[in-house]
Amino acid sequence: MIPLSPVMLIEVELLLITVAYVTFSVTMQRKLANVDRMYEIRAKMNTMTKKLMEMSKSSNKEGIMDIQKEITKLSTESMMQQLKSMVVVVPALLVIYYLLLPMGFHNLSVNLPFLSFSLSYKSFFFWTSVIIGFAATMCLNIYDRRRLREKYKFGLLGPSIRQETVNQ
Repeated sequence: MIPLSPVMLIEVELLLITVAYVTFSVTMQRKLANVDRMYEIRAKMNTMTKKLMEMSKSSNKEGIMDIQKEITKLSTESMMQQLKSMVVVVPALLVIYYLLLPMGFHNLSVNLPFLSFSLSYKSFFFWTSVIIGFAATMCLNIYDRRRLREKYKFGLLGPSIRQETVNQ
């Protein structure tokens, strides 16, 4: 076994805290927001935006207003889905960042190497959280796209959306 320097031990501890926070964050986001509904909303909004662009070339102002109202309604629903998880995730981040990290690393005077930078323990936690969280989100997005493509057999669009698109 390779002996770890004190700085490496601190980095490992911070990485473990980061992985635990990102796991909690992603789990809460998945539990509190309906992922399938989010993809359905996005697909509907894409369809309506295309329709809106086509209608803007014509002079049908009433139809344009109706579609804009529907897009606004869908974007509000999408925003509410995303905000549900933020109510849990952001306070957890604040507790870790402002309470737990200072309690565990308050006497740390050394900066930690990260890529080609020298960061404090809080900055190290923040940037590793951003990178690991982004990677986890991208992996889950790829998984969701594949899962939904198989579920609906029509890309990201559900059967009801497919029928709306075919009828128009």
